[in-house]
Amino acid sequence: MIHEELDKEAIYVLDTSVFINSLNSLFRDLIIVTSPYVEQESLSSKAKINFEHSKLSGMEIISPSKRSMDKVSNKVKATNDKLSITDISVIALTLDFLNKKKKAILVTEDYGIQNICSILEIPYISILNKPISKKFKWIKRCANCGKTIKNEKCDFCGSKEIKYTPRSIS
Repeated sequence: MIHEELDKEAIYVLDTSVFINSLNSLFRDLIIVTSPYVEQESLSSKAKINFEHSKLSGMEIISPSKRSMDKVSNKVKATNDKLSITDISVIALTLDFLNKKKKAILVTEDYGIQNICSILEIPYISILNKPISKKFKWIKRCANCGKTIKNEKCDFCGSKEIKYTPRSIS
């Protein structure tokens, strides 16, 4: 994706991956925002410099609402995705803008974030990688016998070893 293809009217919510991969310059002269959690996340020195350049270029740092954080967190729990508070916050921030009837697009290379965005019908783009093509729910299984489990211990064999396997959802 090149700069000319980006919607000049949209609000772009930038995930940490944008700064890590030095993609922030693609969004100059556009409306860009991020969550304070992105700034707090442990970033390499290069990513910190990219973050600071974006701030100096007008990027706003906005906290997502508790309501959106709760909605996203609940969806993450329901799908067994493994997302950080930072990941949840950028999804929630995008959701806040959409709830205000604004055109917002989350920019991320993270497949877990893309999965939750797909499920919640939140627009997102990936610059470096092909975006996900299916939505997934992660099923908790016993690593010993393979049975689907709901708790932290298998009711069938008693093992506490858990693995997660993806199941496509529509």
